[in-house]
Amino acid sequence: MAFPHRARFIWSIPGVYLQFVPQTPPLDKKTYPRPGVAEVAGDGTIELVTTYNFADGIVPGKHKVIVKSQNGAGMRTSAIAAKYGSARTTPLVVDTAEVPFQIKIKKPKSRKSKSRR
Repeated sequence: MAFPHRARFIWSIPGVYLQFVPQTPPLDKKTYPRPGVAEVAGDGTIELVTTYNFADGIVPGKHKVIVKSQNGAGMRTSAIAAKYGSARTTPLVVDTAEVPFQIKIKKPKSRKSKSRR
C-alpha cells in the first residue's frame, strides 16, 4: 500500500524529477517494494508521487532519493550533480514517518567561462 505525502524540494529548476527507492526488504524472493516517481513542480513542491497507480504516494518506510533533471526534449541535463543520480551514491534518504519532508541538495557550482588572452 502506498503512503500519500507532501514534500518540498528546497530549490526549483525546470525538469527535475525524483525516484524514491524503498529500503524495505522484500516480502519474499519475488515480492519487492516498488520505487515511486515524482516530478518537482515549478515552485518546488512534490505532490503527485506514483508507485502503483497515478498519485498514490510511496510505500511506507525509508527511501533513498534519486534526483535527475531533463530538458524539454527529455534529454538528461547536468543541472543536478551526478552523485544524486544513483541509489548507490545519493546521500538523500527520506522516511514516511517524518512527513512532510524537505529534500535538500547542494546547488551545482556555476560554470563561468574564463577567456584566455
